[in-house]
Amino acid sequence: MVMKKKKRKNILDERQEQQLLRIEHNGFWIAFWGLAIAFMIQLFLYGIEGRKLAAGEFIVFICLSLYMLTSCIRYGIWDRWLVPSIKVNLFCSGIAGLFCGIYYLLVSYRNYHALWGAVATGVFMLFFVAVICFITLTVATFLYRRRVDVLENEEERSESEEDE
Repeated sequence: MVMKKKKRKNILDERQEQQLLRIEHNGFWIAFWGLAIAFMIQLFLYGIEGRKLAAGEFIVFICLSLYMLTSCIRYGIWDRWLVPSIKVNLFCSGIAGLFCGIYYLLVSYRNYHALWGAVATGVFMLFFVAVICFITLTVATFLYRRRVDVLENEEERSESEEDE
């Protein structure tokens, strides 16, 4: 037996609805980046013990990331400003790699006080994260384009059925 979900009447006008969407949008990104920063700070300050302390934040962060990724691909949405391309994927991967390289350089130097070892760790993490991020973005781009093709074909079929 399937229970029907009760739909409640929306009492907001269009302006209020748009404002609420903006508020929810900003709240999501504050939570997303707040969790990412909290996770990084805990790892930086507490080292290995930080992993245990930040497990909750990490789980919520990963759930938010996966929800956003799957939802955007499902509805054929990539970004407001960026076009899914190899050039953009390389740029974004480079930024992510640079950020992680600097972060791990600082962590390594703090833990071992060896400058060249910290630089080597930072460079390794820069390239490793950039490559993994590029591969992930390329796969996501492929899935996005495939989903957009499916959505466009469904629209064309429904329009041709309406014409008949």
